[in-house]
Amino acid sequence: LADKAGAPPQAQRRKTGDKKGSGSSGRRRNSSKVATSIAAQISAQFTQILREQFDGFDTDGDGTISASDCLQLLAHMVTLSGGVLDDDEAIEALAELDSASLGFVDWQDLRDWWQRRGFLRPLFVAHP
Repeated sequence: LADKAGAPPQAQRRKTGDKKGSGSSGRRRNSSKVATSIAAQISAQFTQILREQFDGFDTDGDGTISASDCLQLLAHMVTLSGGVLDDDEAIEALAELDSASLGFVDWQDLRDWWQRRGFLRPLFVAHP
């Protein structure tokens, strides 16, 4: 079944770019693009929700919220993502977000912190 050069027919198709030889990798690339697009949409929607929630706590509109308000906001957002924020995780999160211990968190720091954790995987482990 090999051709005159000794290559099996499947190898020959892959070399010439026949659809049978390259179809699955094309589907994988398309699936990856779709997954990336969906992830970007979810990320944008979650960022919008996070911003709306942040703005609800930012009553004076200066772009910052108190550390205690930030903890409430985080607990709410973690719940939305299917997790539970326990005390240790809350303390750790606040230590990162208010590293200068000034008692407030600004929007950009919160957004950047949240994005570093990813929008598709759970931020914190869900507890039963």
